[in-house]
Amino acid sequence: MAVVGGRLFFVVDGDRIQSTQVGSNDASQTLATVPPCQGINQLAASGHELAYVVTSPGGSTAQVAGCGAATTVAWSVWLLDLNGGSPRQVAHGVRDKSSIEVAEFPIHVAITPTAYAFDRPPSSTAAGPGETVEVHSLRGQLLWTSQTTASVANVMLGGGTLAVLTYVITQADGWLDLWRSDASNTVLHRVDGPASSASISPDGSYLTWDLPPVAMDPASKPLPVVGIEKLDPGNIVFPATLTVAHAAVARNAAVSATPDGLVVAWFATAPGGAVFPALRYVDGSAGAVLPSLQQPIWLNVENGILTWVAASSDGWSKAAYAVDVSSLGLR
Repeated sequence: MAVVGGRLFFVVDGDRIQSTQVGSNDASQTLATVPPCQGINQLAASGHELAYVVTSPGGSTAQVAGCGAATTVAWSVWLLDLNGGSPRQVAHGVRDKSSIEVAEFPIHVAITPTAYAFDRPPSSTAAGPGETVEVHSLRGQLLWTSQTTASVANVMLGGGTLAVLTYVITQADGWLDLWRSDASNTVLHRVDGPASSASISPDGSYLTWDLPPVAMDPASKPLPVVGIEKLDPGNIVFPATLTVAHAAVARNAAVSATPDGLVVAWFATAPGGAVFPALRYVDGSAGAVLPSLQQPIWLNVENGILTWVAASSDGWSKAAYAVDVSSLGLR
């Protein structure tokens, strides 16, 4: 999913992209579709540009009945100008279907108003786990590449900074390592880890990620932690979260600068196990856990607006919500 200017972009039935204005009752608009046996498994949007990945055969959410059982998955990256025009393919490749995760997400894509990034894995697992991450201008010029030594779990782009999550080969519990690079320093620099998720602010000034629970002293219970790095000059802070001590982690953290200060948002877990969106100003003590009638599955904070998408327990019903952070009176 992605949101730009209050407009939410999302994949429906694994084979088409639709958009709707958050809070509007207008019908959704279809922006792109793929033929039978292909699928769209992820997208990114920024400015007036949409990026998405097409796979063949499609993943588990696509309409692929009767399409055969291929041992490889073909992938391609597409861009679409939201101001008009037709989708255009900008990259393609093939990858072994070595796992369900690889079959569904063979590569990952990110975009800013001026550039896009994606990881290019080797076509065969025999080549090893490392991947090349490419950053291109929207006109197609290759700006820089960064090489990983492990398989990529996510690619993020903000301003002129690339952030990458890679799988920790020695750790099988889902934790990841976080790295970053830019055009002047193309070799990936390890920021922190293990983490389970991360995001970069739209302007590329801040990175945020979650960490395993940490005990502040031997007598206290471990608390979930969110880390934030200001990329220039590279200071890292760990603001307190509102997630209760027994929660595994403060998931899906997002960060953005606002006129009132830096805001970080994440998913908080209540004592009964329910999940709610939470946020706070990094340099202040005030924070809030917001009500959500359904289980949140995605969130974003940008330009002072917190947006989240929640789903029903069976996953069939979804709703999008948005709130102006300044209206919550947290300062």
